[in-house]
Amino acid sequence: MKAILVIEDEKAMRLLVKEFLELLGYRVLTAADGKTAIKLGAPDAISMAFVDINLPDMSGIEVMERLRSSGVESPFVIVSANLRDSFSERITNLKVNEVLEKPVDLTAIEDLVKRLIGDASPEPASET
Repeated sequence: MKAILVIEDEKAMRLLVKEFLELLGYRVLTAADGKTAIKLGAPDAISMAFVDINLPDMSGIEVMERLRSSGVESPFVIVSANLRDSFSERITNLKVNEVLEKPVDLTAIEDLVKRLIGDASPEPASET
């Protein structure tokens, strides 16, 4: 089953997105801070990640930098109420697939997930 990592410090938002994606059939991992996100975001553990920029322990940009340096190639979607132009260069270097402004429309999330990783059906087993 495809897993989506939701990195969001606002509990209500984190749970809303988690429950919505689970209803669509995805496995959802959640993190309220950057340290937890980095632990959960192993390269083979996630199919994509929704990343809030403002986290309590580090920026979402730093989380994405660390995940990319650990080998994560999955799509990243930034979700933030406070987007700044100063992020644009770093976002480009991190190969962010999409930027969503809060409040986020759940239909937009569904469309985006299906476009980036497909439906919730299991990923094909790799042949060895």
